[in-house]
Order: sequence, then C-alpha cells, then structure tokens
Amino acid sequence: ARGAVGADGKEMSREDQRQRVILKEEIMGQVIPYSAFWASVIKQAEQVDFVEKPNVQMSRKQMLEFISQMYTEKLLADEVDDRVGITRQSLPEFLYDYHLEKLAEPQLAESALVHLVANVRVYDRVSPRIKMFSRFLNLGGQPYPLE
Repeated sequence: ARGAVGADGKEMSREDQRQRVILKEEIMGQVIPYSAFWASVIKQAEQVDFVEKPNVQMSRKQMLEFISQMYTEKLLADEVDDRVGITRQSLPEFLYDYHLEKLAEPQLAESALVHLVANVRVYDRVSPRIKMFSRFLNLGGQPYPLE
C-alpha cells in the first residue's frame, strides 16, 4: 500500500506500512497487525470449496508457474530493499503488496491471497516445490528466516 496515510495525516513510510495492512477493517476505523491479517487469510483459505468456486482453483502447472514468477518478483523487490537500506518483506507481505498493486483494491488483494493459500494447500503434498513455497508462507512446519 504505497502512499498510505497514518492517523496523524502524514504519509507513512514503507517500513511503517509493512507493519500494518489495510483491508475492510480499516473502513471501520481499525488497522490490524499483519500477523493477525495473515492468520485470517489462512483461516479463510481452509473454508474455500473448489467445488463451489472451480474458477479459483489453479492447476498444478499454473501453481508452479505462479510460484516461479513470484520468486522472480520477490528477488527484484529484495534487491531494491537492499539498495535503499530497508528490511526485506516476508513472502506473505510481499504477496499482499503484489496483489494490492495489481488489483488496486484491498478486499480483492485479500481474496487473491485466500485463494492462493487454498491452492497451495491442495498441492503442497504432491509437489516438493509447492511444499517449499508453503513453508516460505509459514503455512506449516518451522518458518524460514528472511535472510
């Protein structure tokens, strides 16, 4: 969320923005920590029914292509962060920002993350690459460090 404004009316730094996420709760005057948002995304993903919503299910091939694309995008973002001297984003934070920039609507970005996590859960037992991506998303097992 670039150009976000804090409660004091001043523009928030990118670092401050990373500590918060803007979604439907902000409309009600609340801003929640990213960790709580991510926990909510995971919980919502557990409820996704691909029978009811077959259009949001990715094939294994689509999932692997998406993961490769996200790794490339994340490497580029990390390079920029390193160059300007700010802390790198976690993969979940990066994915939210990626979808927010792409979709320009917080609720759509959240929905995209929910569907992504649901798809990762479908394939993480059948593909080592998707399982590794799942671990980078902190979806199971011990989370990996940022560095």
